[in-house]
Amino acid sequence: MKKYVTIFILFMPLTCYLQSVGLEIGNTRSYFDYKNSTGAAVGTYLPNGGVNLGLSYYQPVYKDILALKLGLSYKTINTTGVVAVNTLRYRSDFIGIYTMAMLTLARFDRFNSCFTKRSLRWYLLVGGRASTMVEGSQQVDFRVYDLRKEPEFQGIWLAPSAGMQLEYGISDTSTFFINYHYDHYFHLKSTEEKVAINNQVIGLGLRAEL
Repeated sequence: MKKYVTIFILFMPLTCYLQSVGLEIGNTRSYFDYKNSTGAAVGTYLPNGGVNLGLSYYQPVYKDILALKLGLSYKTINTTGVVAVNTLRYRSDFIGIYTMAMLTLARFDRFNSCFTKRSLRWYLLVGGRASTMVEGSQQVDFRVYDLRKEPEFQGIWLAPSAGMQLEYGISDTSTFFINYHYDHYFHLKSTEEKVAINNQVIGLGLRAEL
């Protein structure tokens, strides 16, 4: 995980060219939908927890009603499966990019005694993600397999994404936010076995005007 956190650190100097940048950290809950070559479900998969890190850039599109959130993400996606009498433990790391439209659902602005603006905003998030697995393992009893060598886990994963974001302006240039989003990952590569990933994320973050 350390080398992927390093990618974020190296990417941060680019933010000097941006107008509004956000950093967030959160928890993930994920499980697989696994199907064989006939389309039948294979096993039962239970959600496990993981970590989500995000670095995002915000661009207004239309007044205070619509904005775009573009970013880079790193997340761990873990799940436990039961197939026949075997327990399978999956651990994986994904890195990717995303684009989310932010539609303002509600907005409340006020000014304190020092004429500093405070605001509370509630957004609907709708967009998509493109990610790739950079590390992955499957443990069956005492045997461990590298998921990166399995065709159904290789390549680019796509995901429609939807959620909510609540923001509170703590100063003229800083905003605290909490968000939730759900992603359904799949890939277009043709393989005998098909895997889809259901992923939920709850995160906290800070956005700054530059």
